[in-house]
Amino acid sequence: MPARIPTSVWRRAALLGIDAQHVVIPYWSRTTPYDSKMQVDHVIEMQVTPIGHEGQFDNLATLRLLDASSNTSAGSQFDHNIRHLRDTLAGQTADQGWMYRDITFERIALAGLVILGLWTTEELIAGEYLDAYVRLMRPAPPF
Repeated sequence: MPARIPTSVWRRAALLGIDAQHVVIPYWSRTTPYDSKMQVDHVIEMQVTPIGHEGQFDNLATLRLLDASSNTSAGSQFDHNIRHLRDTLAGQTADQGWMYRDITFERIALAGLVILGLWTTEELIAGEYLDAYVRLMRPAPPF
C-alpha cells in the first residue's frame, strides 16, 4: 500500500507533521481520533470466503481501514453466527458434515453493527484522510 500513495500525499503529510506509519495507517476517521491505529479489514469477511480460495479475496482491492472496535466486533459477530448456523444445521439434519463443509451465503446483512471509522484504499490514495486530520485539529498520536 505505501507504494500506491502518491508523492503529493506523502509531502502533504510530512508538512502536517504526520509520521510515515500514520500516513499508511492513520489513527483517525472523518470525525474521531482513536486510541490506536486503525486496522486493515477485508471488505469481504474471510469467514465467508470459499474454503481453499481465501487468497483471491486477500488482496489490496478487497482491503480497507476500519476502526479497531468495529473490526473486532464484526469478526466476532461473523464467527459466532457462522458457528451457530453450523450447529443448527448439524442438529437439524443429524449430519456433522455441516461443521466443516462449505456454506454458500447469498446475502449478508448488518444487524445493529455501527461502523464508526472507515477509509477505503481510494480515499487513502487521494489523501482524503489528511483533510479529516486538519478538520480534527491535528490530533496527537495516541502512543
